[in-house]
Amino acid sequence: MRILAPRKYSILRAGGALILVSLLLAQCAANVPTYTYKDKLLAEADSLFREGNYEYALRKYAKARDEYPKTAVGARAQYSLGYVNVYYDNPFADYNAALREFKRFAATYPGDKRIDMVNNWIRILTILQDFGKSYYGSNSQLRKLKNRQSSIFKNYSTLQDAYLRCDRLSDSLTQRIRILEGIIAELDKIR
Repeated sequence: MRILAPRKYSILRAGGALILVSLLLAQCAANVPTYTYKDKLLAEADSLFREGNYEYALRKYAKARDEYPKTAVGARAQYSLGYVNVYYDNPFADYNAALREFKRFAATYPGDKRIDMVNNWIRILTILQDFGKSYYGSNSQLRKLKNRQSSIFKNYSTLQDAYLRCDRLSDSLTQRIRILEGIIAELDKIR
């Protein structure tokens, strides 16, 4: 059996370590995902959304949807367009725009795994929209009733004033009649 000299042994060990490091780096490089333009576009939109820059996030999502229609990227961007418009912290949330975007998602991606959530959003937003129409209609009717009540009150007030004037006039005439009756009674005594 031959024993390696310490110098040869260290070279062999360094060479083995180099091979091992090369293999590990090759394995890591194989597992590193490569980002494409569409991935970067969605990542930018997501980042803008997380930062609270909703207007620019919507623009990025719209760009991704328009550039990659009927793909997984387009589906995700389309869903995000609806979601950003109903997001609770978005001061520019637009429920009508969200309803439009969710309906577009349902029409374009009916087999997507998010379709149940989208249909729920559509139901909720439709109910809110109907409630808003009913509320504004009821509010309009209430305003009309208040105006009518005000008009009736004004008419009542006018009638009440006329009655009081008439009553005063009646009292005045009653007093004059009493005076005249008194005068007639005095004249009857004198005759």
